[in-house]
Amino acid sequence: MDSGNDALDNLVECQKFNQQHKSIQIDYIIKRNLRKESPLEWLDLARKSGPSTQPRAGKKVYFGRCVREYAELEKPVSIVYKVIERTIDCKGQQLLVPEVEAEIYSVFASDSPSTTSFGYSRLHLPGRSINPAFAPMDFGLW
Repeated sequence: MDSGNDALDNLVECQKFNQQHKSIQIDYIIKRNLRKESPLEWLDLARKSGPSTQPRAGKKVYFGRCVREYAELEKPVSIVYKVIERTIDCKGQQLLVPEVEAEIYSVFASDSPSTTSFGYSRLHLPGRSINPAFAPMDFGLW
């Protein structure tokens, strides 16, 4: 689902479905809207949590996973993130203030963080939600 559907109510419904239908467990990926969160907070977590890749000079990309608990949910939610830190733009211009971009996903899937981010971008169509019951979640095959 896209970031317009990141309400906690949707996570509750996804977990309820999986609890009620033990034989038909669904995976879901819900892109989160960062309206109340700062990309800098995610950068701080990413720096502490693990290594980064550097696809070019001045650009670091972090992938990671953490867990969040919510009182409304019986099970904790896995959060997958991709954080990009740019200190030099793509034309080679050094930035006075680093640019930070964060993509955050609430997931119930066994895929790695980088695969989840890639899979979401491949499945997502602008202006449409992805129904997790019908979306193929085996991103490793792509």
